[in-house]
Amino acid sequence: MQVEPGAREKVVVNIGEDQLADAKAALEVSVERMEARLAEGPWLTGESYSLADVDTYSMAAGASRMFPELMNETAAPRCMDWLARMDVRPAVQEALTMPNKTPETLAELGVEL
Repeated sequence: MQVEPGAREKVVVNIGEDQLADAKAALEVSVERMEARLAEGPWLTGESYSLADVDTYSMAAGASRMFPELMNETAAPRCMDWLARMDVRPAVQEALTMPNKTPETLAELGVEL
């Protein structure tokens, strides 16, 4: 298939039930690992805030909304406490005020969800 320079192909993303189940299982393992790490200290590497916390936040921030049965005050209390502490960090607050350009960026790339 020949694509003109600058043209974009439309990409349709369909996630099947099996893929969703696999993603949920992987998230469950991640939450269990986070709980274990946070039992050792307030941050993922122990006593000090680190890049591990920054990197993990992008996954964890939406987990309680998308999979509340896996990440909630009862199932993952340490994760929820960590998330609350991350949410009030100045850099996170600043980042959350930035406009969400994901929908238009995906549209420009031809991705249809």
